Amino acid sequence: MEELDRAAREEMIVDALAEYCRERVPEGREFRTDRPFFENGLTSRMLVEIVVLLRERGIPVSMLDFFRQRTVDRLAATLSDRLANT
Repeated sequence: MEELDRAAREEMIVDALAEYCRERVPEGREFRTDRPFFENGLTSRMLVEIVVLLRERGIPVSMLDFFRQRTVDRLAATLSDRLANT
């Protein structure tokens, strides 16, 4: 992923997170990348599944990241920066 610039990495992470989340938010609820995960209707179990998904894609992430960076947008920015520094 080193060959991707920051914006491209961030977009890739947002897309992966948003795809997963949109498929799982409660029916009738709009998913927004700037809204906290739990306010979007996600559960702790879903966040564990996202950790596995991201790690399978080579993105270093922990559960603690979801509590520090509470939205998709903020988490994607943090993970993009982390990838740039690895």
